[in-house]
Amino acid sequence: MRPGLTPEARATGLLGRGVPGPFPLILILALAAVVLAVAAFLRSAEYDEGYSLLLAAGTVRPAWPEAVFVVGEVRGIYEGRASLSGILEALRGTDVHPPLYFWLLRLWRDVAGEGLFAARLLSVVLTLGALVLVPGIAARAGAPPVAAMLLCLFSYAFAYTGIIARGFALAQLLTLAAAWLALAERRRADGSEAGPSLAGAAVIGACAGLATMSNYLALFCAATVLAWHALFIGLRRPAHLIAAALPFLAVQAVNVPLFLAQDRRSGQFPPFSVTGAAARTAQWLAASVFGGTPLQAEAPLSYAIGAALGLLILLLAVVIVATLASSLRQPEGLLVWACALAPPAGLVALGVIFGNLPLELRYYAFASPFIAIILAGAFAALAERGWPRAAGAGLAVVLLAQAAGLAGLGFGQGTMQPARAVARDAAPLLGPDTVVVVAHGNDGVGIAGALILELPAKARVLVVRERDDAEAIRARLDGARRAIVVTTAGDFSSREEVPKALAAIAADPSWRETGAGYNQRVFSR
Repeated sequence: MRPGLTPEARATGLLGRGVPGPFPLILILALAAVVLAVAAFLRSAEYDEGYSLLLAAGTVRPAWPEAVFVVGEVRGIYEGRASLSGILEALRGTDVHPPLYFWLLRLWRDVAGEGLFAARLLSVVLTLGALVLVPGIAARAGAPPVAAMLLCLFSYAFAYTGIIARGFALAQLLTLAAAWLALAERRRADGSEAGPSLAGAAVIGACAGLATMSNYLALFCAATVLAWHALFIGLRRPAHLIAAALPFLAVQAVNVPLFLAQDRRSGQFPPFSVTGAAARTAQWLAASVFGGTPLQAEAPLSYAIGAALGLLILLLAVVIVATLASSLRQPEGLLVWACALAPPAGLVALGVIFGNLPLELRYYAFASPFIAIILAGAFAALAERGWPRAAGAGLAVVLLAQAAGLAGLGFGQGTMQPARAVARDAAPLLGPDTVVVVAHGNDGVGIAGALILELPAKARVLVVRERDDAEAIRARLDGARRAIVVTTAGDFSSREEVPKALAAIAADPSWRETGAGYNQRVFSR
């Protein structure tokens, strides 16, 4: 209870600031396991996930056959066993990611198998571990643990990055572990006779460092945690400052040379502009909490949903500002606020440095747990100021809005990449005389690779490359009676390849267009 408040004004239930018993936390974890696992099962394969599977299997980039091939005959490239050193060398030459997650995914395969869903389950397990840490951080910052845990689980960016086969979930777990430990060491420094331990400081530094070895962008929150630890513990105890810094710097001794050696793709992001940075930051921060619910509806309903969410976000901002002085305990609240602001601020700083806008929804996921704690603290403070019903109703509305957005993970095609829907629409037409024509794209993984993960094993596929001319495309389709041209164009290469394939078929008078489906056009002869 805050000073000056009567017992009747104290928040209770979901908005109680005290440490809860195990039952509500176990219940939320069970709910999280079901929600995340179902979403992981339902969601379409994504561009980057194919690369995770291929890297763990020992295939750097797929060399799809030039001629028509059967999906079942090539899918084995996703199912190998790479060496850990081979993964490191592949990353050095082909991508801009650190190795820790891919090493763990490779070892996970020995337990869970090679499929996409199995790989996603690793992220689900790691996300459950991250979620366990949220109520502890919230309690130490003086926010309601149960409300914070629910708001975090239902945050779209947290759940989304918590199910895809990429390194975000591992980095999230390690970042939250560093924050939890830093708060624990601060508590020991204030109230324990033994005081903070050098071992604890070293583990904080190790967790922060390993988070960056899972995803480079975890650096924003990891460095923030270390700075907070230095400010409130390390400056008074230099040995603890050194103990935290050494393992973090040791990991960077691996990260930095690897990052500098890696090949960065040009043209991935649009050029930097102040207005673009401001608009995208606001858009993705809102989406990180509430998801893309407007994308799940048609106009004009989508506009109404967007307007309602905008009004809700404005009201939340007012509540946060009005309760700022009493929502979180200090200096623990400073860590929460700093970690919430570090990802958006760091991404804009990167944009200024590199002259582009490296702003994507998943990058804001590292802020999600801390935003959830801030929201929970604001609602608790509102209840303590004599508005318990408004606070409870506000929390319920936010959770319902988040749940609607979260439904899009598994059911909203507008929030997904198209491979599964394309494969589903094409399935009734597949047969020995049908060929699915798909663009190779810039690496053969994002577009063609995702579709090959989703198509039935019997499907026959032709991958079109930039170097292919119209005559070559028509020659490779010789003998086919139906061609399904996938019109998905997700990168610069595919934007050239898709029109080329369509033009090659349309120029042959023996072909005529007979139908269309989701991201596809059907030709027959």
